[in-house]
Amino acid sequence: MQQDKSKLSSENMESIDKILKIKKPASELGKSGIYFLIKDDIIVYVGQTRNSESRIYSHFNDASKDFDSYSFIPYNEDELNDMEAYYVATLNTKYNMTMPQNNIFKSVPQLKTIFGKGALDIRKAIKKARAKIYFDSYYIVSDVAKYIDSI
Repeated sequence: MQQDKSKLSSENMESIDKILKIKKPASELGKSGIYFLIKDDIIVYVGQTRNSESRIYSHFNDASKDFDSYSFIPYNEDELNDMEAYYVATLNTKYNMTMPQNNIFKSVPQLKTIFGKGALDIRKAIKKARAKIYFDSYYIVSDVAKYIDSI
């Protein structure tokens, strides 16, 4: 496709200041981290990636997620599951439907397995801890752990 050269002029160019203001370090290319898809300044989806550009681009071609911009925070690969879960649990986004595998947030059935206790004991510890519920049915493991032995 050939550009209409009559529309090209120095007036269409961005200033050097603007170009430098929006620059990103080359070290971020292909980085692992957490990305946020954004629509009208509202975070609508949180995901993790080991290759930032290709993963975000794949969403761009996916009509099921409507977004107009994105943000990216680099994290080490061993932090991705827990950090993604933290953002999913606390941001209440439009498109995240499941809690990712992680070590921080667990459901009552998962807490039963971790602590070797019944559901009633787990619920008592949750109540005693005044543990906040996240993403409809998940609790922070360390909150429950503080009280599980006293049940």
